[in-house]
Amino acid sequence: MEATTKEINWLEEARRLKEGQEFEKHNWWKPEEGRYSIKILNNGEPFSVNYGSEEEPKLVEKVRLEVKINGSEEIKNWGVTKGETVRSLFGQLCTIAKTNGGSLKGSKITLLVKGSGKNKDYTILEAIDNAKTKIEETPVSAEENFARGLLNYVKLRQAKHENITRQELYATFNVPDERIDRAIEILEAEGKLVVEIDGGLVVL
Repeated sequence: MEATTKEINWLEEARRLKEGQEFEKHNWWKPEEGRYSIKILNNGEPFSVNYGSEEEPKLVEKVRLEVKINGSEEIKNWGVTKGETVRSLFGQLCTIAKTNGGSLKGSKITLLVKGSGKNKDYTILEAIDNAKTKIEETPVSAEENFARGLLNYVKLRQAKHENITRQELYATFNVPDERIDRAIEILEAEGKLVVEIDGGLVVL
């Protein structure tokens, strides 16, 4: 039996390359592990990316956000994949939009990124504070969710060999000081965090 071969479609390849060039003009931002203060400048524009071929397309739906990062005046574009759950990055942005009158434009968020490659974990601290899931949360579970986000932030700082104090947390996050105190109490009780004599926070 003769082996069948499939010839390359040069017109399709040329079209794909042209689309790729147009795509890269948007100055895309791909966050690495760390903490970011982000100002969102638009309400988001939907677009799709084909990771397959013309014969067997594999479309992934995304949203393009124009953002400024860590106080910089440079405008970048952030492509966020449309997720399926409240806890996905997209779901957390939906939570932010709901607390901002149904729009993301003008929102300021604190993003924590852990991991690398396809194993990144995204946490928006403001979304944790305001999240409303289909399963009704008690005040305790909401506080525990916020405590986990705070723990992730302290871990990132500790991984960079940076010391952090309770006072720095007060200045960093736009939440009442009492909420941060309660989160620290929860983490101490769970044996995940220790407050040293000099006020420094250490993850166990």
